[in-house]
Amino acid sequence: MTSTLECRDLRTSFGGNQVHRGISIAMQGGEITGLIGPNGCGKSTLLNVITGAVRPDSGRILLDGRDLTGMPSWRRYRSGLTRSFQNLELFEQLTVRDNLRVALGGDKERIRSALAQARLERLADRMPGELAFGQRKALSLARLHGRSASAVLLDEPAAGLSAEEVGPVLSIARDLAAAGAVVCLVEHNMQIMAGYAAVVHLMAEGKIIASGPPAELMADARLAEVFFGTSATQGTPDPPGTQAGQP
Repeated sequence: MTSTLECRDLRTSFGGNQVHRGISIAMQGGEITGLIGPNGCGKSTLLNVITGAVRPDSGRILLDGRDLTGMPSWRRYRSGLTRSFQNLELFEQLTVRDNLRVALGGDKERIRSALAQARLERLADRMPGELAFGQRKALSLARLHGRSASAVLLDEPAAGLSAEEVGPVLSIARDLAAAGAVVCLVEHNMQIMAGYAAVVHLMAEGKIIASGPPAELMADARLAEVFFGTSATQGTPDPPGTQAGQP
């Protein structure tokens, strides 16, 4: 079954600071939805609102039509909503295989599949501290592989990775989407979005200011204005995040 995740007019503030000023996004399973924007625009906070770590002032969150807005985080998790963190949250005292065993309930076939997807079969009995950074990232996402997740929120999974490391990590995101899950990919790198996302939402000053397929968004002058302060009449520089991660 293909899932859906909707944010309807979310408004969030901390004290007098308005972080979200009416965020509305509809995300479909079967494809990767991208969320891009400059630092401080509220992207990670939006993931925290969706997962229940932060309470919005108003608005609604619906997963497969079910209203999650008032639910605690643990109930949202049991409803099929999960996320990754920039902090990888690995069990450093457990092997790679045992990290997956904890996450996937001990199902040997799911563990085998997750190891293969993350290209970690030969490292299954190593400790996380023995892995390269890209392999640690792959392990972090592999814990989501095979789980019956309806929606997966990925907070900059490619950050700090070389071009060679991005593919194994984000292929897990593709597989989750192909299985019918909603996959929301938060990134700064528009080249990565172009390779993996079906639709991208540009966020600035607590609002979604543009949405569309990556190629369309890359041609939108608002992207350059948000990241570089460049108007359409001044020309559009290269899109943000060209330093790594061509898929």
